[in-house]
Amino acid sequence: MSTGRISTIDNGKGFGFITAAGSQRDGDLFFYGSAMTGGTFDDLREGQTVGFAKKPDPRSSGRFQAVDVHPVEVAAGAST
Repeated sequence: MSTGRISTIDNGKGFGFITAAGSQRDGDLFFYGSAMTGGTFDDLREGQTVGFAKKPDPRSSGRFQAVDVHPVEVAAGAST
């Protein structure tokens, strides 16, 4: 499992991007709201720390996407 921060979140469209901790090379990882395994997608906020795994992106050869996304910390203003 890796950790990172939510860099962009689009609650209306149900996806976001994660910047992996210590990773400048790979860029941000795309994830679907359905990739959540803990917490709820609507409670995620930009800047929040999350844990995740990555797998090859079936839409783009050589790229990865985040799966098993779960909050490491509860975002301010999130419902509990």
